[in-house]
Amino acid sequence: MKILVSGSYGTGNVGDEVILERLLDQFTGHEVTVLSQHVPYTRKFFPQVTTLEQTLSWKPIRIIKDILKCRFSLLRRRWNFLMALQRSDLFVVGGGGLFAELVPQVLEFYLHQIKWASFFGTKVIVIGVGVGPLRTKKGMRNLGATFNKCVSGTLVRDQQSLVNMHSVGVRENIQVCPDFAFLGKFVSPSSMVIKGEKHRVILNLYSVFSDTTIWKNAEFRSKSFIKTIKETIHHLLDAGYRVEILPFGTSGD
Repeated sequence: MKILVSGSYGTGNVGDEVILERLLDQFTGHEVTVLSQHVPYTRKFFPQVTTLEQTLSWKPIRIIKDILKCRFSLLRRRWNFLMALQRSDLFVVGGGGLFAELVPQVLEFYLHQIKWASFFGTKVIVIGVGVGPLRTKKGMRNLGATFNKCVSGTLVRDQQSLVNMHSVGVRENIQVCPDFAFLGKFVSPSSMVIKGEKHRVILNLYSVFSDTTIWKNAEFRSKSFIKTIKETIHHLLDAGYRVEILPFGTSGD
C-alpha cells in the first residue's frame, strides 16, 4: 500500500518522534510518505520513508494572500500534499493532541486535511490521538461531521478522548488504545548512570504559561516559572548533581 502519514513531526519534540517511530513499525513493508515540519530532521532519523514538507493552512483567505503575494513555495507545498493524497491508498493522522481547541487553528488544520483525503477517495484512519478540550459549538460540529463522514476508523489515546468523541456524535469505528508515545523501547535507568559520577537530574520543561489564551496573568506566571527552574538548577549544581534539560517542545522550551 501507499500510505501518507500526517502529524506534528519534525519539530524536535521527543514524544512526537517516538509516536512516528511506533507508527512506522505498524506499516513495515509498505510505501510510506511522512509530512514533516522540518524535512531534513525527519530524513535523518527516518531514512526508510519518503518525506514531504507539511502543508499549510487551507483557509481561503490564507491561500488568496499567498497567491496575491506570489508565495509560490507555499503554494507548491499545498500542491505536493494534494498530489501525494491522490497517489495514496491510505491517509493516516497519527499521535498527539491534534484534535483540540487549545489552539483552534490546529483542529481546523487536521480536519481540512481529512476532508481533502475524503475528496480524493483516499481511505482515512486516525491513530493514537487525544481529543479535547473542545470549546466552541462550531469546533464540535466540525469535528463530529468530519469524522462521521470521512474517517473509516479511529484509535484515541485515553478514555476522556473517547467521551469527547461520543459527545460530538462519533460512536462507530472508534476504540481506545495505549498512547503510542509510551510504546517505545526504553533504556533501563540503571544503564544510564556513569561510573564514578553522581546521579544526573533530567528536567523536561514545557512553556505552557506563554499561551495567553489559556492562562490569566500569563507573562507573570511564565517569568515566575522560569525563575523557579533557574533556582532549582543552581541548587542541584551546588549539590554536585549533573543537570540536563530534555526539551519536548521547540522554541518555547
